[in-house]
Amino acid sequence: MDERVIAGRYTLLSKLAAGGMATVHFGKIDAPGGFNRVVAIKRLHPHLAADKAVAALFLDEARLAARIRHANVVPTLDVVAEKDEVFLVMEYVAGVSLADLRRAAQRALPVAVAAKIMMDVLEGLHAAHEAVDEQGVPLRIVHRDMSPQNVMVGSDGTARVLDFGIAKAVGRSHTTQDGGLKGKPSYMAPEQIEGGRVDRRTDVYAAAVTFWEVLAGTELFPAETPVAAMMRSLREAAPAPSTHNPSVSRGLDEVVLRGLAKRPDERFPTARAFADAIEQTQRPSTARGVGRYLEDTAAEVLSARAQQLAYLVDDDGQRSAVAPAEKPPAPAAPAAPSTANEGDLTHFEAVATGKSRSDSAKWRALAVGAAASVIVATAALTTRHLFERERADSPPIPTARAASPMVEAAVPARSAPPASPSAPPTTEPAPSALAPLPSSSSLAASNGPTPSAAGPRQGKKAPQRNAAACSPPWTLDAEGLRVLKPECQ
Repeated sequence: MDERVIAGRYTLLSKLAAGGMATVHFGKIDAPGGFNRVVAIKRLHPHLAADKAVAALFLDEARLAARIRHANVVPTLDVVAEKDEVFLVMEYVAGVSLADLRRAAQRALPVAVAAKIMMDVLEGLHAAHEAVDEQGVPLRIVHRDMSPQNVMVGSDGTARVLDFGIAKAVGRSHTTQDGGLKGKPSYMAPEQIEGGRVDRRTDVYAAAVTFWEVLAGTELFPAETPVAAMMRSLREAAPAPSTHNPSVSRGLDEVVLRGLAKRPDERFPTARAFADAIEQTQRPSTARGVGRYLEDTAAEVLSARAQQLAYLVDDDGQRSAVAPAEKPPAPAAPAAPSTANEGDLTHFEAVATGKSRSDSAKWRALAVGAAASVIVATAALTTRHLFERERADSPPIPTARAASPMVEAAVPARSAPPASPSAPPTTEPAPSALAPLPSSSSLAASNGPTPSAAGPRQGKKAPQRNAAACSPPWTLDAEGLRVLKPECQ
């Protein structure tokens, strides 16, 4: 395997994701005494590193991310400029993107799980909005590209915001040209589409679109082109997510629709206020519950990535440049990187791994060790509240379609057809939407029915086990935990 040492301390390993302007690789920090740590290294394409404007944008991303210190934001650890190339060294998060999680689930996420993930995301956005410079002056950061692709859901059950490549901030040395648009059309707020003033409420809108889609299990406004997506967002009102998923309460409907208000002054004033409203209306899952749901739903993706990582960081000197014939399963439905938007720094797609399958116990131990070295465990992992459970059964996601392409053009933008999906049964969340002006109403707690998992009573004949119905022999509750089917006991 071709490895490269950067700045004498970082080993650049195989590709993890790819985009129009950069690639993300597995990496490793090597230090004296056998210390090593797995990281993610974002590498600007060499032919673009020579462009001073592009390099400035890339370095600005690192400077902004360095000012945001929060558990729900993926931190940038270092910046390296070497041999006419630029690298950003970031914390490696063992997990999957929210887009990958939706693809793996092929349906709406359990309401409590979705609530916990979005509360994490909103806290991360709030930290970015509140960031200050070295003198304590507010930076007024606006992410501008909030979407499921830019949310990492870790195996520890914590969601983190990433990629501030096109963020707007005070004093940023390289910004979008006047009259231009940057972002994913399906998640753009009306003021962003129309070229107006953007602020933290623009990110609140994009987060509300994301929340709507994970609750409903489908796209908000499907469209064939970026322009069509933006037009639907501007003209059409969003339906309540409960129209697609009856598990969503009326109170939570109102919270989501307020975040989707067309006028910024009718949305939540801050991302934290949005998170507080979710918590007051819907009891969220725990970090442990989200982690368990991730393990059960995205097991194939996590397994493939863990095997690849274990193979890459194996330090016993026995790693072969030629992988054995048997390969680990590839991540679910990775789409090819979009070529329609070569200026896109923020849109990355998973790269399927073809590394060898090593011994099961070995790769599990190595992967766990790697994750432990880079992810700080939260207190939520050591405590657990027993919440009322609700069924995770929800409508399946309809026919797949490719991820929403990024756009970087003046309005009216030129339309570009979306990339072809690589696998029929899966999809990345895409279109954005606007909601009608919400009516003011009090937030009511949502209490769903608790499913029974009790077995047959003593003295009565147990139900006959059906092989087809018992594969698997369990269902997932609202926290992502397994509940044994009575007929399979």
